Parts: sequence; C-alpha cells; structure tokens
Amino acid sequence: MKSIQLTIKCMKYAKLTIKSIRKDVKLTITSIKYVKQTIKSIKNVKLTIKSINYIKLTIKFLM
Repeated sequence: MKSIQLTIKCMKYAKLTIKSIRKDVKLTITSIKYVKQTIKSIKNVKLTIKSINYIKLTIKFLM
C-alpha cells in the first residue's frame, strides 16, 4: 500500500495529467478556481472535487 501526496499551489489554472497502471487510484482535488483534469487509467478512478483556494492532490496507489 503506497501513498503519494502532492500539494500544488495555484490561484488560476491548473492542468492535471495522471497516467497510472495501478489497480485503484483515488484522487482528491480541492480548488475554487478552474481545474482541467485529464486522467488516463487502466482500471478504477474515483474523483472527489471540493472547495478552497489551493489544489490539494492526493494520490493513493493500492497494490
């Protein structure tokens, strides 16, 4: 069970591109501003988008 936590500070635009071959990828994006997200995955992807200024990106890889 690996976990990777990223924190991106952005007030305007953010482009997220995530490529994964893992089985399960859970990501949580928190932002008030515009977010363009492109997610390429072979299996399951769950997205949760909430509010507040910054973009908190949490990626958990379940092995």
